[in-house]
Formats: sequence, C-alpha cells, structure tokens
Amino acid sequence: MEGKSSINVAIIAYGYAGRKIHAHLLARTPGLVIYGVMARSAELRNQAKIDHPSCKTFETFEEVLSDPDVHLVVLASPTSLHCDQAVRALRANKHVVTDKPMCRTVSECDLMLAAARDSGKMLSVFQNRRWDGDFLTVQQVLAEKQLGERVRFMELAFQRFGLSGKAWKNSSIEEGAGALLDLGAHTVDQLNRINQKPISTIYARILKDFPEAPGVDSNSIIFVNYVDGSTALLDISSIAANPKPRFHLSGPKATFTKYGLDPQELAMVAGDIDSARESPANSGTVTDGASKAVTVIPTLPGRWRNYYENVADHLLRGATLEVPASQIRKNVAVLEAAQLSALHNKVIPFAQVYGVTERQD
Repeated sequence: MEGKSSINVAIIAYGYAGRKIHAHLLARTPGLVIYGVMARSAELRNQAKIDHPSCKTFETFEEVLSDPDVHLVVLASPTSLHCDQAVRALRANKHVVTDKPMCRTVSECDLMLAAARDSGKMLSVFQNRRWDGDFLTVQQVLAEKQLGERVRFMELAFQRFGLSGKAWKNSSIEEGAGALLDLGAHTVDQLNRINQKPISTIYARILKDFPEAPGVDSNSIIFVNYVDGSTALLDISSIAANPKPRFHLSGPKATFTKYGLDPQELAMVAGDIDSARESPANSGTVTDGASKAVTVIPTLPGRWRNYYENVADHLLRGATLEVPASQIRKNVAVLEAAQLSALHNKVIPFAQVYGVTERQD
C-alpha cells in the first residue's frame, strides 16, 4: 500500500488483548489508524467508542470484511478462531495481524500461509516479546560471545501461578488455550531466534493439575534437541509460586542468568508503556567458568512499539517485515510436536511434524 499516508485498522475482539495491548500500541503508531473495533458484546462496543470516539464499531466479522475502508485486520480473538478469520480476511483483500499463538497446528498454519500467498496481502504474527528488554540483552550477550563460541545449553522459562484471568484460556490445549500455547508461543519464538540451527527431536511432558479446569495444562517441560548436539529446555508453568530464571544459557566460557519479567505489559495496563522501567535488581549476570567472577549485565530497554511501527513502515513504505508469518511455522511445529510427544510419551522426530528436513549450514 505504498503511496498511502495511513492504514485503517479494525481490531477483532475487544477484551484484554484487544483493548489493553493492541489498541494501546496502535494508537501510538504513526500511520496506523484505529478505524474500527468488532465485538459481539454491546458493552464492549460502547467501551470502544469511549476509548476511541472516532472509530466505527462492528457486531460481526462479516461487517468488517465487507467494509472497503478496512485495510488491516488485527485478530485479538481466541486462538481457535485465528485460522478461519485470517483466511477469510486475506481472501477479502485485507492485511492481517494475528495475536500469538498464530494457530493450533501446522496444518492450520499452512492454510493461513497459502491464503496470504494467494492474496498477496501481509500476514504477520504479534510476537511482541522479541522486543522484551531481557531478550534483547540475551541477543547482545550472545553476539558478543560472552559465553564462548557456542551455547551448548539453553533454558528458557515463562512461569506464573494460577489459571489465566481470561475465561477462554482455561479450556483446553486442543481448543488453543492453556499456558503452553499462551506463554509457550513467546518462549518458543525467542528460542528459535536465539538458536536457528536445525532441530532434530522434541520430547515433552505436559501436566494437568487444575481440577476446576481439567483440560488445561499446569506445567510443560519441553526438551529441544539440535542436530549440532546442543539442547534447550523450555519450562512453561502455571504452578510456579517462585519462578526460576527467565533465561539460563551456558557456553564453554560462561553462564548467563536473568530473572524477572519485562515490565512493559504492566506499564501498558497502567496506561503508558513508555513509562516501563526495570529494577536494576533484576539485571542479568554472566558468571565466568574459570575465575567464577560475576559480571552484572544491565538490561537493555525493551520496546514493544517497534512491532507495529515496523508493520506501518512495511505497508506504507515497503520496509522489510520483521515478523512474517512464514517465520512462525517453526514455532507452531515445536508446540505441536511437544503435544504429540506428551500424548504418546515418546521422542518425536521434528521433521515428522515440521514436514521438511532443515538444512544444516
């Protein structure tokens, strides 16, 4: 859409994600206009008008698709709806951003990617935690080879305590709910950016400990093994009263450890994402293996606003898209392979789910 001065955006669903996250960021992104909000609830439509007086409101998805002035659809809807809604929007000549997780299975992902190719429209996934301060710091530590030439072991944890406050997220993994897909979509994406080597096998155990929500996972442990011999452990938990480090990476020279969660979401919910500041007490450390010396690594500032600013630059000025949906297919495959492994209690060859053998560079 190069040549246009702005992009009209319709937000689909106006719950927590639609209102507190996507609308907050979109309203602060030059070139993107909150043109409309779709919500089945009259109360939420009224809230959207209070928050954004100039926006239109839609009761149905069909109304959004039939409006020629909608250029970009942002899916803040439940994961189980992403595939159908994305495909329909793309076929209606709309660009699409889906919240994470992109979808439930590789087969759904392939339907979405095919629709994007056929339509020639943008399909991107809201992987905002690529711009977490801790993750940016991890990438800097690795780029500077502070841990050595190769990182042999990577442990990433995303943990909370208790069920989600969003009712639909407390159904089942099969329906696209639960911590594995909710938190795991971020954790797997970060892992796949840290280590882009081909994956050989996946092994996982998924626990379900909530009697009030028997289909919801309480803790998932995923072992990701790479063809070069390195290993990653992902720990996704809703029963962690005292969370472990978010990142624990070891190489032949040193180990990096980082506690705490990026502060941007709390600042955004409070009304101003730009006010986010991490406590210096949560800074990561690099521990030297030989000397045992501990070096404090200040956390780089995170900036979730980069995601939608890049979407605007891509659509208005032809900039390279930072998170094309094609990148996310590997994430979806890791999560699907983990579920398959846990179901059958066996190691799963990654190519069995991913569908291709990754090239070893």
